[in-house]
Parts: sequence; C-alpha cells; structure tokens
Amino acid sequence: MTDLSCPASNDSPAWGWVDLFVWKLLPERAGGGIPYIQRFKDAWVRHNKILIKSNAAKYAMPAELLAGVCWIEVGGDPSSIDDIAFDVRSFDWSGPHWVDQHLTVTHHPARTSFGAVSMQLRTAARTMGMNPAGMSTAQLRSLADCLQKDVFNIAIVARHLRMLIDHDGLQTNPPARPGHGSGPYRRRKVQPRHRAFAGADQEEHELRQLHREVLAPFQRVAAMKAGKFRFVAKLAAWVLFGWGVFVFIAVPDNKYAWMQQMDPSMAPPPDDTSGDRAIFALLLLAAIVASQLALLATAAHRGEKAWTAVLALTAIVLWSSRFWH
Repeated sequence: MTDLSCPASNDSPAWGWVDLFVWKLLPERAGGGIPYIQRFKDAWVRHNKILIKSNAAKYAMPAELLAGVCWIEVGGDPSSIDDIAFDVRSFDWSGPHWVDQHLTVTHHPARTSFGAVSMQLRTAARTMGMNPAGMSTAQLRSLADCLQKDVFNIAIVARHLRMLIDHDGLQTNPPARPGHGSGPYRRRKVQPRHRAFAGADQEEHELRQLHREVLAPFQRVAAMKAGKFRFVAKLAAWVLFGWGVFVFIAVPDNKYAWMQQMDPSMAPPPDDTSGDRAIFALLLLAAIVASQLALLATAAHRGEKAWTAVLALTAIVLWSSRFWH
C-alpha cells in the first residue's frame, strides 16, 4: 500500500489555534472558557450525527456510545501539532536501522495521533488489518491524511469500538448488523475495574475507561496531554540549543573584531569592556543547561538521558572556548 483511498471531507467544524486561544485565554463572559469548547463539541457531533448513527448501526452498537466517545475527544489540540510531531518523529526515525534502534529520542511515527477523534496510526492500521511495523513513512502519512477526514475517522473509530466490545464481551446478544437479519438486543454494562464507582459515576467511569482503550493517550479534552506537552518542551529545548550553538560560534567575543578581519595589518582591536556579549552568552548558556537538565530529570530511558547530558556539556564547552577568560 503506497496510497490509501479515503472519502472526501464533509466540511466538519475544525478546531484551530484561534479556538485554542479563545478557549484558554478569554473569560466565559467574553465567549471563551469551558462553554466555548462545549459548544464546539456539540456542533461537531450535530454536524456528523448521520455518520455517527450509520456507523453505529453498521457495527451494531448504541449510537449514544459512539457519539459520546466523539464528543469527549474532539477539540483541544490544533491538528497542526500532530503534523509537526509526525514530521519530527519521521526525521528522527529516518534510518539507518541501527541508529533508529539506539539513537532516536522520540517515539516511532506510528505512535502519532491523528483525527478529530484522535487515534494513533498504529491503532488505526491494526484496526484495518495492517501491520504498522511494516508500513513506510509515506504509507503512515497517507493513513494520517485519511484520519484527518471525519468520514473516515468516524468509521475507523466505530470499527475499533466494535472490536473492543467483542473482545471484552460487552454485549451478550448484540443486534444483527444491517443485511444479516434482526434479533433482540440486550446490553450488559461494562464491569468497572475499580468497584468504587456507582450510579452515574460508574457510567462515567465506564465511558472514560473505554475511551482510554480506544483512543490515543496523547489527547484529552481538558488540556493538552502531558506527553504532547513534553514533546513541545523537548522541541523548544532543541531549538534553544541550536540557537545557542549558533550564537557561541558566530557572535564574536569582541565587538571590534570585525576591524582586524577586514584589515589584518591593523593592530589588535581594543578590549570590549562592556562585557555585554559575555553576559548574554552566559544567560543563554544557563537557559540551555537548565532546559537540558529538566529533560534529563524527566527522561524515560538511558539513551535520552545520555543525549541531553551530551548537549548540555557541548554547550558548556563551546561557551568556555569563546567567552571564558
């Protein structure tokens, strides 16, 4: 598979950076806050209600279940964050094989989530009967493009929900699917893994548990997930390191050095007594080291810890070679 055929977009409401700004920064009296994202979720579900009902019927499940999962998941993160994460991970995992296995600092691209109803690429691939480990970057990108179209996205989520329902035995006598006759329908409640829930709280817990199993762990409605926040923090630390290396190498330690570079016969330039460059470089070094130490303290495996330590030491060595007198 090099290209995946998927339906065209149905022009669903799309959550973007402006929506995130209104939700997070504007007060409720100005139209922002929690009511704003709730209105978006309501509008999204209403726009896709025909698709939700048809896919729920196709996979023999209550439409309320599929609609509830969709409502919980849509909104929160702009889709461009997923695109950036996928591109960075694809570059990090671009080979050779030994490098991918030992020197990568990000998760595999197949663990990137896409779609309004967020689903990891590897989960979507397995739901479709494909092996994500054998898919190329181009194939994963094609699948990601399809997941970002709500018609395809809802169908895959419904199909995976059906697989989970069958796996956990949540329906003792499910209704027949269209074209396969009819039959009585009985629903058995999900048995909670923690018995402390009862009544409405239990139902909420059941839906949340199913949501965690079906969808990617990188997105939540209430806020950006901790994993995605960590990725953004790591990306910021890498950009800061790259900028620092450029400054340490390109910025001269003496603002008059350019004079002798233009005419080597000139006497050595006068000392720059202000020390502005050294102070700026020192502050930049402190920021680089602090960001790398923060990543080091929260690193998940040894390779990532070693990588952050190397970057911090590299910055210190470069700074010392230019500005330590």
